[in-house]
Amino acid sequence: MSEHALLSPSSAYRWLNCPPAPRLEATLAENPSIYAEEGTLAHNVCEISAKHYFGKIQAVEYQEAINALMTSALWNDEMINTAKIYVEHLAERAMSFEREPYVTFEVKVDLSDYVPESFGRCDCVMFGEEKLIITDYKHGKGVPISAKENPQMMLYALGALKLYQPIFGKSVKQIEMFIDQPRLNTRL
Repeated sequence: MSEHALLSPSSAYRWLNCPPAPRLEATLAENPSIYAEEGTLAHNVCEISAKHYFGKIQAVEYQEAINALMTSALWNDEMINTAKIYVEHLAERAMSFEREPYVTFEVKVDLSDYVPESFGRCDCVMFGEEKLIITDYKHGKGVPISAKENPQMMLYALGALKLYQPIFGKSVKQIEMFIDQPRLNTRL
C-alpha cells in the first residue's frame, strides 16, 4: 500500500477549492480505479526508462524491471511508446542546459512548511546553472492537464527548492514546470 498525504499535491486543486474534502475523503474506503492502477504501471515504465536513459541503471536492470512490469494484467505495449516520448521530452529539457544537469526521479518532497503534513513525489527533477525543471507524467488521455498555474506543480517546485537548497543554495533564478501527457499527443 502506498503512502498518501492528507493534503497531497496531486489533489491540491480539490482541497484548495473545497477545504473539507480531504477529511471527508479520508473516511471513505480507498478503491483505486483501473485507470489509476494503469497510470501507476505506466509511471513505473516511464521511471525505469528515464533512469536507463540518464545512466542511473544499466541495461540489464532496465530489461529485468520491464520484464517484471510486463507480467501485469494491465500491461499494454503502448506504455513503452509513451515512456519513449516522455524520455525524449526529458532529454530535450536536459539539452537546454549548457552543462549536464543534475537529474533524478521519483523524489519525495516535504511540503509541510507550506501545507500541514503534506508531501509529494516529483516524477523528474532537473537542476543546473540557475534553472530548476519539474516534470510530471500523466497517463490519462481524456482530460488535458496544463502545467500553467497548476497547484500540484507549484507545490512540487517549492518542495524541490526546499530539499535541494542545502546543495544548490539560492542559485535558482528560474523554475520551469512541465506536464507530459503523451497519450493526448500534446505537451502542455
